[in-house]
Amino acid sequence: MGKLEDIVARNQQSFRLKGSRAMLLRGLFLLLILGLFLFTKWAMPPKDDRPGINVVPEKDRAVRGVKLYKVPTPTQKAQ
Repeated sequence: MGKLEDIVARNQQSFRLKGSRAMLLRGLFLLLILGLFLFTKWAMPPKDDRPGINVVPEKDRAVRGVKLYKVPTPTQKAQ
């Protein structure tokens, strides 16, 4: 009679999901979290309005201190 009582006690815990239902619930929870990250601003840092924080320095296109070397062609070597 002890085994039968253990089986009945185990089957009375209906709050616990088993098997494919648990995997489905976990998958839905994961999709919910991913959807919140994609379609809301959860993944974005807050806007920073401090003065001077968004100033971008001007690009300096001049190259200083770099010597470019071009390999002479055979006609230039003879000269």
